[in-house]
Amino acid sequence: MMNNADIKEFAARSWGEVSGHDRRYWASLYRNSGFPATANASMALWQHMKSVRKDWPDAAERRLDLDHHLAFKQLLDRIADALATGRSIQRS
Repeated sequence: MMNNADIKEFAARSWGEVSGHDRRYWASLYRNSGFPATANASMALWQHMKSVRKDWPDAAERRLDLDHHLAFKQLLDRIADALATGRSIQRS
């Protein structure tokens, strides 16, 4: 059972260090085991969320996710254009 001290310790941890460690872990997993390992982890997280929240993702969450995917696609298109033409990448 968590108490106030546990919660304070958790909140005060070095989140930048944790994030860096997390990125290195997933990069190593992908490098060593390929796409199936990260896809399996993603599917396990999806199934867990569906077990916790049957309505997940709701319509608003799906719209927000689509917006993020579209913005990311635009960035990838600008990168591809810059690589093909030698122009710089300009964010709009």
